[in-house]
Amino acid sequence: MRRWKTFLAQVVGLLGLYLEDLLLIAGGSCLTAAAALRWGEAAGLAAGGAFLLVLSFLAARSGRR
Repeated sequence: MRRWKTFLAQVVGLLGLYLEDLLLIAGGSCLTAAAALRWGEAAGLAAGGAFLLVLSFLAARSGRR
């Protein structure tokens, strides 16, 4: 029974990380689309680039832990 609880805790933790990453990507794509609609294609590309830069920074920081 204890192994089962440990396994479930690991699965829930992994699922939480996956959903957090998915939410971050969805938020970035919405921000990019909104910038493109409001200010044009160049602003959308700039927002997308900034989002990818921040995402890569977060991924690099999480890899060092």
